[in-house]
Amino acid sequence: MTQREVTSWATYISTENGLRRLVGLVPEFEGKQTRTHAKPYFDTDLYMVHTLMLASSVQLHLDNCVNMKLSVAAKKLVELVSYLDGDDYQYLDPVLAVRINSA
Repeated sequence: MTQREVTSWATYISTENGLRRLVGLVPEFEGKQTRTHAKPYFDTDLYMVHTLMLASSVQLHLDNCVNMKLSVAAKKLVELVSYLDGDDYQYLDPVLAVRINSA
């Protein structure tokens, strides 16, 4: 391995460990609350944190499309989007877009 590959691998592992620790600290997103009668029917801050964590996981594992972590994160991200109604789409921030660079 070259020094660049070693550095890249170390950065990947460090980022993955940091993301795993963050996910462990954040409470679960329980979805829409039936006892809440005001819109939105969910904790928007927690929703955005979970969305950003999942988008980060997708971006981190994007180089390996066969990676199970990528598939799980993408599936959970789609599930989060399904919680939204037509009026809730403002909670999808453009920063969440995953861009695949063709190189």
